Amino acid sequence: MIKKSQFLSTFMLISILGTVPSALAVDTELIDVLRQRTLNSGSLTAGDVETIDTFWNEATEELLLSNDFSEVVTIRSALSAHRGTNELSQYTSSYIMSAQKYLDSAFDEVKGWDLSPLKRHTERNLLILVAELQSTELADFALARLENDNSLIRYWAVKALADPKVVSQLGAGSNAELAGRIIQQFYKLSQNENQPVILNIIAAFAAGMDSPAAKQILLTVVDRRTEAYKNWSVENEISDATLLILLGKEIPLQSGEQKITLLRMFAQLYSFVMQRYIVGAEVLEDNSKYQLVSVMVEVEQVVLSRLLDMSRSGIKRAIEKKDLSVLQREYDTLLGSTVRVGELGRELNFDYGKSSSGRPITAPQKLPSPPERLLPDPEDPGN
Repeated sequence: MIKKSQFLSTFMLISILGTVPSALAVDTELIDVLRQRTLNSGSLTAGDVETIDTFWNEATEELLLSNDFSEVVTIRSALSAHRGTNELSQYTSSYIMSAQKYLDSAFDEVKGWDLSPLKRHTERNLLILVAELQSTELADFALARLENDNSLIRYWAVKALADPKVVSQLGAGSNAELAGRIIQQFYKLSQNENQPVILNIIAAFAAGMDSPAAKQILLTVVDRRTEAYKNWSVENEISDATLLILLGKEIPLQSGEQKITLLRMFAQLYSFVMQRYIVGAEVLEDNSKYQLVSVMVEVEQVVLSRLLDMSRSGIKRAIEKKDLSVLQREYDTLLGSTVRVGELGRELNFDYGKSSSGRPITAPQKLPSPPERLLPDPEDPGN
């Protein structure tokens, strides 16, 4: 790996010249031959291992020397493409070992750079590379960046840890400690993260893990999204289709009080989606309304039809009629009202808790009225 003093001198020269020398193009000829030769043979010679190590050394040096954003991406892609597909092969194992060594040096090098667009771009691409290499051996690079101030860095850190191949590797007994650390860090992140796309990734990870601690992450994310609807601070409503579908898949796997808890959380979040559309018809932007419609229809088709064991399209038809009173009646029929139990509660045998008198609550919480900041200005002639 290039030394810091050597790197800085070269980088200053590049900055003065304004371009990266064309010679800085990663050479893949030897690694291509080696990878092809080892597709059907699991054995590596000492020279083969050195070839892999040299490839990583040269490629990461070139990546760090480049001030061309597109070239950084090209080199990253080359490093990712030569990974190997057989997890148990000597080639893949050696490739990941070299990745671990040179990524460690590269991250350390970039850490010392002055803050700049190039630094952010390079660090992000190094982390994307970690995600693309899909290995638990590289998990610590991602874990160290879950609390980064940059949401794109956090996104790729989460993507790297929640990748399906990584999750499958976490199932091995030897990775139990790492799985525990990821779950612990994801739970912490679930309590503070504000980006819906990141919350959805960790929720999907949690739903796929056979662990009570992991399941708590899913519940935490759902609680936070529900609260965001309640205080009218929710953004990117389309992401809630994923959460509701995850809950819909989890509900049949549970029983007793745990199942009732999930049903209540599902019904409450879905009710807030519907109520936001109905109550906010005059204050929400069109994009927000389109997203809410998408969530309502997709969840009706994908989740409700399965939970109720019958095809449902009443919500979709009500939306198509463009009559909020029809949609409200469909809401009451499905989720319940203050005077009667809804279809969902009746068929799946749950309520929304108990009143102070001990009677079952038959309707979800009511969404508060839109806050003043969302209401039209009566003095604005455009309203």
